[in-house]
Amino acid sequence: MSGLATANQGWVDDICRRASEALGWTLEFNAATDASPQSAALPLATWQSEVHDGAEVIGRLRLLSNRGESTEVDLRTAVAVAHLIAHLLGRLASVQRKLDRRNRDWQSLIDLGRVLPRENSLSSAIQRLLAAAVDFSGYWAAAFFLIDSQQVALRLRAVHGLERRLVVRPDRPLNQPGPDRIALRDQCAIVTGDDPQACHWLPRTCVTGVCVPVQTAEGPLGSLWCYDRRQRTVTEREVHVLQSFAAQMAAVLERTVLLRESAARKRLRDELQLASKRHSGGVVCPLPLDSGLDVAFRSASAAEVGGDLCEVWPAGPQRTMIAVGDAVGHSIPAALIMAVARGSLRTLLQADPEHLALTDVLIRRMNQTLCTLSRAEQFMTMVIGQIDLRRMVLTYTNAGHPQPWLSRNGRWTSLQSHGLLLGIMPDAVYRRSELPLCRGDLLVFFTDGVSEAMSRDRSLFRTEGVLAALADTPHRTAAEAADAIWERLQHHMGRARRSDDQTLLVVRVRPEEGG
Repeated sequence: MSGLATANQGWVDDICRRASEALGWTLEFNAATDASPQSAALPLATWQSEVHDGAEVIGRLRLLSNRGESTEVDLRTAVAVAHLIAHLLGRLASVQRKLDRRNRDWQSLIDLGRVLPRENSLSSAIQRLLAAAVDFSGYWAAAFFLIDSQQVALRLRAVHGLERRLVVRPDRPLNQPGPDRIALRDQCAIVTGDDPQACHWLPRTCVTGVCVPVQTAEGPLGSLWCYDRRQRTVTEREVHVLQSFAAQMAAVLERTVLLRESAARKRLRDELQLASKRHSGGVVCPLPLDSGLDVAFRSASAAEVGGDLCEVWPAGPQRTMIAVGDAVGHSIPAALIMAVARGSLRTLLQADPEHLALTDVLIRRMNQTLCTLSRAEQFMTMVIGQIDLRRMVLTYTNAGHPQPWLSRNGRWTSLQSHGLLLGIMPDAVYRRSELPLCRGDLLVFFTDGVSEAMSRDRSLFRTEGVLAALADTPHRTAAEAADAIWERLQHHMGRARRSDDQTLLVVRVRPEEGG
């Protein structure tokens, strides 16, 4: 029964009462449930008419004479008014039915919108959408075809309202003409029973079929079909409804692909991070209290994983090894090169711990390893040094890395470079240098991601930016010096996107041994 005849029965009765008072004739409304079997028991009406909401009879409006009472309105006028009221009630009932349907549709869409994002199964989500498409459009059944991974054919993946075996041509090559290709081109294709080709596309018991594309901005994903056993004229609203559900299917498929790709990327990223994870203690291993050094580092990657290497670890009494490197490129390729370099370096250090001061030998062997294990375009810069405070000297070798700097009593001195980048020529020759150290000296190492960092107006930070940061700010510790450089770097970049990995290492020789 229509909502008008149930929820608004009191309002309808009030209209009838007021009309009765005005006409002098009794006007009454009997809902459909009240006016069928018991209609014979109702008093004989002078006039009556069924009230229709466009889909079903919701009741009967009846005009009865008031026996024994005079009426100021003649029968013809009373019937005309009653007929008008019946017409208005029918129109209102029709509007009420449409509103009820629309409210149910909206609630169904809301429920569907809540369920789909939480639906873990792609097949379950597609089945829900097929069922909703049938319910909203009023069609009998629906089917979903998915383009295969080779992009050569549409293959039946899901049905609702009919058995899979009833679907004609479950595999549909895209190089052959048909409604699916038309829909992918024109956004819709309609097949009816009077079409000579209908038997090639419609289930045996169906005489109407509508096909719309399932696609994203990147291209087609498949097609959505709705079938009906009635010969019907496909309306624009029905096409829009089906296109709406096709768009939701595309969103579900796209989200599933993105989630799977995201999971694969996360798994790969986790594996890379695990593979390149440093030994216990992180990048900078805890140094003994008598190391005589104060160390601080800062780093940031342009992607999830980076190709910068920065390690500091104790090598014996008052001896400390330092390594700073930068693999070419960004993200995963650079991280792979860096991981190879780190593994090679640690192997060499453990194999010959008594000759760590021979930094040129370490660099040469690392270069040979990278040339053997990496491709020609995979190379990296590296500076390796040993600080020996027993002799107060830094022994180092620089293979194409940005020059480190030494600050002593407010004056800056750049360290030398000794040869090619690692991984280019297996027989490359490297040298080493020794730099005398004094208490209070400050050593600064950084990758080109720091010196070549760009601001929004595309000006470079340069080495001058590093030195200016320390000239403007007094620094009593390595951490204060590192913070000064890093904060100036971030201010220089502003909101500009980081285009390269950035690593900064500051080593300070304590003014007094152990102090």
